[in-house]
Amino acid sequence: MQPEDYLDRHYIGIRKQSETERVCCYEFICTEYRRAGTKRLEQLRHVTGTFQIDKQTGTTELVHPMPGDESLSAFNRASYKIHKCWLGGELPNTEQYCAG
Repeated sequence: MQPEDYLDRHYIGIRKQSETERVCCYEFICTEYRRAGTKRLEQLRHVTGTFQIDKQTGTTELVHPMPGDESLSAFNRASYKIHKCWLGGELPNTEQYCAG
């Protein structure tokens, strides 16, 4: 990422990658943008990271960090959303985090 690039952490896609008896592994996806002038953004690419959730305890763990998410805010938002689903008794195949 360049200094003028940023991740859109307001919308995060979440997809189940794999599941065992013990854990579910999820990929979380954000879009990377670059400012192109004062009022325009240019979409650069989608970036991903992965985390897993323990099916018994609900504990989440970052497996592969998302490039550009040094603050871990995308991971925290995605894992919070899946943890909330887990509390409701489900581990969905797809989910999304939307803010704002």
